Amino acid sequence: MTSAPLELKIERAFQDNVIFHYPDGTQIAQLKHAFIPERKNMRGDTVRTEGFYKIKTDLDALHEGFLKWHRDTYGEEFDQFARGPEQEAKKEHYRNDARFKEAFDFIGVNWEQHNSKIYLPWWREVLASQVSHEHLPDGSYRSTFEPMSPFELQLVKRGLELPVKATSTLGILITRPDAQSKEGYVVLGVRTGSGHPNTYHVVPAGYLQASESFMRREATMYDGFVEDELTPESGLRKDDIEEIRPLAVVHDHIISNGGPEYVFLLKSKLTTNHIFQRWQEHEAAKDRHEHAELVFVPAGKDSVNEFISKNYVGVVANRADRKESERYILNPAALALAAYSDMPLSVLKSYCNGREN
Repeated sequence: MTSAPLELKIERAFQDNVIFHYPDGTQIAQLKHAFIPERKNMRGDTVRTEGFYKIKTDLDALHEGFLKWHRDTYGEEFDQFARGPEQEAKKEHYRNDARFKEAFDFIGVNWEQHNSKIYLPWWREVLASQVSHEHLPDGSYRSTFEPMSPFELQLVKRGLELPVKATSTLGILITRPDAQSKEGYVVLGVRTGSGHPNTYHVVPAGYLQASESFMRREATMYDGFVEDELTPESGLRKDDIEEIRPLAVVHDHIISNGGPEYVFLLKSKLTTNHIFQRWQEHEAAKDRHEHAELVFVPAGKDSVNEFISKNYVGVVANRADRKESERYILNPAALALAAYSDMPLSVLKSYCNGREN
C-alpha cells in the first residue's frame, strides 16, 4: 500500500478520459447496473457482501455504546461535526475498540499502522465500488459494482492506493429562473465537519451506498442519489425536480484515487429563496449539516467558468484550519461544473498550481 506522489496525482487528474459526457437525450432509464457480491481484500482473502454487513452491524453497536459513553462522560449528546483536540481524543476512543479493529482485519489492512487515518470512524454504511462502465448495443449504459467499506475510502483519501473505486453520485442542481437570473443558479455548499471543511462542493453529493434494493437492482443509482443525498442534504424531493438527466461521469484522481462520480443535471421547480428556505427547515436531517452555508452561482456557462477560474487551485488538503481566503473548490466539484459548462480540461488544468493547498 503506497501513496501516489503529488506529481502523479496531478498528471492523472487531467487525462483525456477524466470526463465522459453522456450524449444529449440520454435518460435516467438508460443507466443500468449489476452487483458482484464478493471481492478480494488487501490480503487476497475473498470477502462477501454479507461480511461487510456483519461488520456494519458490529459498528452500529459500537456507535450506540459510544453515544452512551459520550453522554455519561460529557453530559451532552455527541456532535459528529465538531472539530478540535477534544474531538480527536473521542475518535481515538472509538478507534481503539475491538470491533473497530475487527473491521480493519476484515478489509486486510494493518490497524496499528493505519487506524489514525480514519477521520470519520463512525461512518458505517456499505459502499459500492465500481468495477466497470459499459456502453451496451441497445444504447444503454451498464455499471458493475462490488462492496467496499467506508474505511477503505478514507484510507484512499489519506494517500493509500487500494484496489477499490468508490463511486459517488452528485447533482448540478439548478434553481428555477427568477427576476435576477433567467437561467437560474447552480447550488453549491461550504463544507463543514471533518471532510474538507471550509471548501466548496456541489449540493447534493455523496458516495453510492450498496443498499439491499440497489444490489437486487430494485433501486437505480438515481433512486439512491435522491434517497441518500438530494433529500438528506437539501430537503428537496423527486417531485421538486422538473427535469433530470445523466450529464457525465467524471473521475477524481486528487481525492478518491480515480473513483467515478455520476453527475446528474437537475432543474428544480423551486427558486433560490425556496431552496434556501427548504434547506434551513431541514435542520433534523442527518446530512443537513454537511454544509455550513449554501452558495448560489449564476447558471450561465460563462458565469460558472468564471467561478471556477477564481476558486479552483487543484489539490486541496483536508485540514481543519482553512481560512476563508483559502476556500477553494474541491476537485470532484470542479470536474462536475466543468462537465456542465463545457470547460476544456486543458483550461481547468491551467488553474492547478501544482502544490497542496
